[in-house]
Amino acid sequence: MGFVGLNVLTTRRDPGRTSGHGSRCIKIRIVCSVSKVDNALVSKAGKADLNWDELGFAYVKTKCFVKCVYKDGQWGEMTIDTDPYVKVHIGATALHYGQSCFEGMKAFTGKDGQVRLFRVDENAKRLQTSTERMVMPEVPTNMFVEACKLAVRENIEYAPPYGFGGSLYVRPLMFGSGARVGLQPADEYTFVV
Repeated sequence: MGFVGLNVLTTRRDPGRTSGHGSRCIKIRIVCSVSKVDNALVSKAGKADLNWDELGFAYVKTKCFVKCVYKDGQWGEMTIDTDPYVKVHIGATALHYGQSCFEGMKAFTGKDGQVRLFRVDENAKRLQTSTERMVMPEVPTNMFVEACKLAVRENIEYAPPYGFGGSLYVRPLMFGSGARVGLQPADEYTFVV
């Protein structure tokens, strides 16, 4: 993961003076992370048989997704799944009690041909906040980042080429897949990207 520092400066004022609205202008330094997907796959970006000029915000079937199951108090191995359907128990807490949460981010192809995820670590933090509120196990930041990078890497041909103004939308999702009757947390969770 690379880090890019950005300096944003407001209008400088005398520290003792305020603007007409009673607020002081300050200098802000923002550090944002940019995660490169994989240099070796750059030549495959934008190779899907799609009309890049007419992309809208709609579901487009991709090659696969990443899946990881939490069971018996621990996360299992990440797997690649090509079936666009997820098998879910009829008693899953996600179906009956809405125990699920998601994030959303975009993968962009840069002028240099590199495909990047912007601030993926911040998305991981937001998902962790959501899972805590939903009484779900935390997806560790490193697992979240790796799952997102793997999903993009495996579907890199769907990242629009530079200059088309589009992006590959990435949707990490976690849901209670364990069967429970009554309002209580699941005993199994599925994380997909």
